[in-house]
Amino acid sequence: MGRITDVLLYWLSRYALPTLFVVMAMKNCAFLGFAVPGTTTLAVAGFLAGAGRLSISSVLIVSVAGVLVGNNISYIVGRRIRGSIEDYGRLRSEMPRVRHWADRHVGVLFFFQFPVPVRVLLPLTLGSVHFPWRRWLAVDIAASVLFVCTIGFASYGIGRGARNATEAVRFSEIVQWVIAGVLAVWLAVLIGRFLYARRLSRR
Repeated sequence: MGRITDVLLYWLSRYALPTLFVVMAMKNCAFLGFAVPGTTTLAVAGFLAGAGRLSISSVLIVSVAGVLVGNNISYIVGRRIRGSIEDYGRLRSEMPRVRHWADRHVGVLFFFQFPVPVRVLLPLTLGSVHFPWRRWLAVDIAASVLFVCTIGFASYGIGRGARNATEAVRFSEIVQWVIAGVLAVWLAVLIGRFLYARRLSRR
């Protein structure tokens, strides 16, 4: 982690906003997000803002813009590959269920940025089931602002306290995992209720 933080400090100190935009966009592109340290980059940028080396408003705005670009690239790709997915019978039969679930549980989607697998795959999935674009955009904006402000302001506070960037990264990861854990429990309850109702309907 220390080496990654040092590299990010170097790039963000010299090419702050372009680096931040590109990394935040890549972290939300389908499959690229598994390899790109998006949360770490945002945490380091927030720390530098807290230390007075960047503007916190610029960090938040550029980060949200990058996240939205990456998410919508994935969403559009999902819409484009729908035909390929429909060639597989089992996947085709599951698509209406996924769409129905997303329509009923929009509140859960506001937190999709926190668990990495969900962040990377959800835009692609919703695009493939033709989740309405306007509704997707509203969810995407809300979820992106929530994620960026949570990580950004947490790291900003550590930077204001004149601590080191590694501490900001660690703290932001703790925040992310706590929220992801709460979301996982919430999802488990919803899925359990769905399976129970499905089981009753078959009797």
